[in-house]
Amino acid sequence: EPLYKDCLQNRRLVLGDGHPDTFTSMINLALLYDKQKKYGEAESLYVECLEINRAVLGDMHPDILMSMHNLAVLYVNQERYGEAELLRKDCLENQRIALGERHPHTLSSVKSLAMLYKQLGRYGEAVTVYKECLEMQRAVLGDRHPDTLTSRNNLAELYVTKGGYGEAEPLYKECLEINRAILGNRHTDTLSSIINLSEFYKKLERYDEAESLDKECIEIQKKILGERHPDTLASMNNLAVLYDNLGRYDEAEPLYKD
Repeated sequence: EPLYKDCLQNRRLVLGDGHPDTFTSMINLALLYDKQKKYGEAESLYVECLEINRAVLGDMHPDILMSMHNLAVLYVNQERYGEAELLRKDCLENQRIALGERHPHTLSSVKSLAMLYKQLGRYGEAVTVYKECLEMQRAVLGDRHPDTLTSRNNLAELYVTKGGYGEAEPLYKECLEINRAILGNRHTDTLSSIINLSEFYKKLERYDEAESLDKECIEIQKKILGERHPDTLASMNNLAVLYDNLGRYDEAEPLYKD
C-alpha cells in the first residue's frame, strides 16, 4: 500500500492527474483497497478516475468503461445493488455503441448484468440477459468455445432454479455432447458435465438415467484419478446416496464402506 500511494503521489506531481500513468496508479491503489475491504477509499479513487477520464477522454473511451465496471464491482461487493445495476446498464449501453455487440468487453458486460440479476433473484431478467449472452457468444465464438459452454451451463442452472426443466435439459445435454466431442470422456470439464446432468436427472426423479451417469463418472475417475482420489470418492458417495434413497441398501453399503 505505501508503495502504491507514493507512486500515485509522485505521478500526480510530475505527470498530472490526467496522464495515463497516473490513472494506472489510481486504479492499482483502488484495486488494493477493494481487496482490503477499504471500500470508502476504493470508491473515492474509482469515482475520481471516472470523473477525470470523462473530462479528458469522453464517455465512450475504453478507460471510462473500465472505470464504470470497476466501480460497479465495488458496489456489488458492498451490496449496493441498485447503484451497481445502473452502472452496469450504462456501461453496457456505451459498449454497444463504442465497441459493438460482438466485442469481448461487451460480452463480458452482458454476462455481468445477468449474474447480477441472478444474485438478486430476478430470474426472469437474468434468463433474458443470459440468453442474449449465449446467442452473442455462439455468433462470435462458436458453439464449442469454453465461454459459450459456460454460459450454456449457467442458463441451464437458471432454468432449474425457475423450475424450467424442459428448457434446462437440452442445454445440459448439449454441454456434455460438445465436451465429449472436443475434450474426450476423460477431461475434467466432461466429468463436470456428466455430474451436472446426473444431478439434474435426480431432481426429476429419473433415477435410471442418473445411475448410469454416476457409474460412468466413477469408472472414468478411477482410471484417470485413481480409486482414492477425493473426486472419485465423492462420486462413489453420490451413487451410494442414490441407492440408499431408492432402498437398494445392499448396493449402497459397499460404496459407503469403500
